[in-house]
Amino acid sequence: KVGDVPAQDIPSLVAALATRTCEEGQVGQAIQALQQHAIQHLSAYELPELATIVEGFANCGGLIADFQAEVTRIVIAQLTSWNSLLTMSTTWNRNVIDSELWRIVCAYADLQLRDPPLLKAVARAAMKENLGTLSLWGVAVLSWAYDGLAAEGDDLAVFRRHLAAEVRRRQLTTKQIEASRLGLQAGG
Repeated sequence: KVGDVPAQDIPSLVAALATRTCEEGQVGQAIQALQQHAIQHLSAYELPELATIVEGFANCGGLIADFQAEVTRIVIAQLTSWNSLLTMSTTWNRNVIDSELWRIVCAYADLQLRDPPLLKAVARAAMKENLGTLSLWGVAVLSWAYDGLAAEGDDLAVFRRHLAAEVRRRQLTTKQIEASRLGLQAGG
């Protein structure tokens, strides 16, 4: 029974389901029930576990609205907390923020989820950090995601221009940007 799944088992269960049983474009009743169950536990996860859960459900075909709203709320709250800490330091802890946060943005882009509050919060955080200090994969996947989610009047055009300038500075190819959506472990 989905409601009996312990919170600590949700990330690994979702990752396993995403690789074995999900059909592209379909979110089955069990997956929806697991997302509903996971909502109550999301705030307890560290960013790597949260990213694994979001990626897993994205690979299963989608996020239910309540789950997406809670992920957005948590990411914005964590970024707000980290941003207050960032004023005392000059760089992010790459082990905590860089790849994990970009994985969430990539999952949203894979699903074509235009979530303006999340996208704006991530863009502000990336700009505060300085795009020149982000990982190569971070620049590539953010460029891919934000270009793919572009919508007229979304207030992210300036951020996309900064990303494009960083892509040119690093001489990233279109092929590298497209491959970035595969993730770090998949050769992106």
